[in-house]
Amino acid sequence: TRILRNPDPIVQEQAGGVGTHVYDEMIDKDGHIAGVLDTRFNATTGLPREVTPGNDGENAKRLAEVVRTVFDRWHSFETDAQALMLSLVYGYRPAEIEYTVWEDGLVGILKLHDRDPESYCFDVDYNLRLRTIQHPSEGEALDPRKFVVLVHQPRANNPYGVGIGRGLWWLTWIKRNGLK
Repeated sequence: TRILRNPDPIVQEQAGGVGTHVYDEMIDKDGHIAGVLDTRFNATTGLPREVTPGNDGENAKRLAEVVRTVFDRWHSFETDAQALMLSLVYGYRPAEIEYTVWEDGLVGILKLHDRDPESYCFDVDYNLRLRTIQHPSEGEALDPRKFVVLVHQPRANNPYGVGIGRGLWWLTWIKRNGLK
């Protein structure tokens, strides 16, 4: 299986072997960046949501009602959405979907479990793969119904996206090292 390498120059050249964790450190150590991201994420998840049918047909109306019900029962939606929004910084953010079957038989999302982007890679067909001890480079195939990936600014031949962490990392580095 051929794997596409993450083309992010910070991850490849400046991270010192820690990969996307360089962005974790940047967010953890720069209160201003963390505060701005927190404000943006809260503002986004605080927006009202409305589900409307795609057309006037009865089937579309029933489907819209099912989707409304799933969102109403998905109690961790705001937290899950904020975790996925970290794709803004990293370029991509995978999450594992935990489904549930409610008493009325409706299947929906119970929770999205945020996953470390560094533990995942993409093959040439853009399929998400899990890096394991047995397969650290090419990873293992995953069930696409079990995972979701939010990608910021996807580009041709780059399923990893382009995160704002690329530019922020240099500003943070200059702030910490520029006066030495």
